[in-house]
Amino acid sequence: MDLKLGIVSQQSAQFKGTANALLPGNPARDKLYVWKFVRDLAVCGDDKNCTLVTSDCARVNLDLEQNLWIGWRAYLEPSTKVGPALTEIVYDQAIVFRGK
Repeated sequence: MDLKLGIVSQQSAQFKGTANALLPGNPARDKLYVWKFVRDLAVCGDDKNCTLVTSDCARVNLDLEQNLWIGWRAYLEPSTKVGPALTEIVYDQAIVFRGK
């Protein structure tokens, strides 16, 4: 049975400055972010830009063989109640690393 529900989330307010170490000197680094979502907390190490994907719900199987999906949302600007112009969005990307 496929269950479609949110397991973990991360708010963009915490993303500020997370790309600086990977893009030193790049003028766009403040507009980008780097974040890890992991199934094993040991992978995070000392990295504070890391979220463990886990669930205490018995009906949700999150073993390493279970496929997961990731989604992003663009929100309305609070002052104008208008969403971003599609030409101004830098689309989020995910890189999936798998163990041997």
